[in-house]
Amino acid sequence: MRYLDSGRRDAGEAVGTWLDAIVRDGVEELRFQTGFFSRDALRWIAPALERLRDTDSLVRAVVGSNDGGTTDEDVDALAVALGLPRSTAQLGVVTYTSGYFHPKTIHVRLVGGRSVAYVGSANLTRSGISGLHVEAGLVLDSSEGDDSDLLATIAQAVDAWFVAPVRPGFHPVTAPDDVAGLVAAGVLTEASVAEEQRRARESAASGAGRGRRYTGPGLQPLVAPPEAGPRGVAGGVAEAAATYDVSRPVEDRPDYPDIFRFAPGAEGGAMSGIEALSGQALPDGMVGLIVRLNRDTARRALGGPGTANLTIPMSSDVLRVFRFGLDGTPPKPRVELPLSIRFVADNGSVGPYRAESASLIGYGFHPDETSHRNVRLTIPVVELELQSAAEALGWAVPAAGNFALLEWPTPGRPTWSLTYLEPSSSAHSAASEAFNEAVTRRETVGRGACWLSAAQRAAWLP
Repeated sequence: MRYLDSGRRDAGEAVGTWLDAIVRDGVEELRFQTGFFSRDALRWIAPALERLRDTDSLVRAVVGSNDGGTTDEDVDALAVALGLPRSTAQLGVVTYTSGYFHPKTIHVRLVGGRSVAYVGSANLTRSGISGLHVEAGLVLDSSEGDDSDLLATIAQAVDAWFVAPVRPGFHPVTAPDDVAGLVAAGVLTEASVAEEQRRARESAASGAGRGRRYTGPGLQPLVAPPEAGPRGVAGGVAEAAATYDVSRPVEDRPDYPDIFRFAPGAEGGAMSGIEALSGQALPDGMVGLIVRLNRDTARRALGGPGTANLTIPMSSDVLRVFRFGLDGTPPKPRVELPLSIRFVADNGSVGPYRAESASLIGYGFHPDETSHRNVRLTIPVVELELQSAAEALGWAVPAAGNFALLEWPTPGRPTWSLTYLEPSSSAHSAASEAFNEAVTRRETVGRGACWLSAAQRAAWLP
């Protein structure tokens, strides 16, 4: 048994130092419960989540949502990192109208049967794990003779949340889609709202009439997040969880239109992961586009050959989110990001299916190119799995003229999310109505798209 106390301001006393060493040592099962959770802590457990996802091994997580401190983006990032939906991965959020869900425990079972656990004051947040806050706790390790029954009890305390009957205040998350429902129910806070609340609190704390402001010493983190591991669900989220510099350098290039922003040294090839994001956002309140499919988009569904793709409007509002690289001969603006695809109908949904890389490419902008100028997002072959599953349920597959929802990558989740809508569904009717209204108001984005707002996304997606 070992006692950790970051009040000593020693990096070896930070929970992150212990955790970083443990998760790289052959994790077979992971369980944790934390009163507060933030996605920026995922960097410390990314190697474990990557391994558990790849081996379809057990992971159970219970996080608190106390006073609105846990956001939709936090839980969404965790759900993606766990690889949900997955039968061996379980996630739940706990909240109460009075009192906190406040435990902080981590239990890891390693190759060879070794079990280790942390029980203490540190939440699974960057502030708690890095040692920015003064935290204290105990570490138990079966290989050092600590009581195996006690270690098993720590694991069982997490498992108990997922055993029927469901405890009051517990809300299971079986897929990333469930997050929107928890926001609507008031269990989670939208990230943008949480940020506004944080700024309001800081402003109030610095205002007049609240007494003398303390000007004594402050604290700094004891350890930095580990470097991101292999790409994949966990690796991608680990990159997304890094502190993100909104002033990430971009440059214009005189030989390309100013709708594109390039990374310095763009000739090195396509930009990928979080490096492909500029730090800029879509217009206020917008999370993506409602897109009307054409024959290129629905190419496979219509029995045609070649690569399916979405035509992306050539608008700076749409493309400024990205930092393009230059790739190919002749060189084309290009970024590579993962893409999740799902199919939604009134009586259920299929997916999401995840492709590790989808290409956003600008065609026809180099003097040596003869093709028409446009920007396309390629739809990987994983789309075929989605269509097969939808057809098995008797749903109509995507066709030209139908609508889909395309959500933009963000620093919190650097992944495209494409939702096909079953043509007879209420969600498709709402998308069609919104698009037609945008046409009437002359507020479309390009020829075949209009803005998708956060409110519309929450209302449409189950």
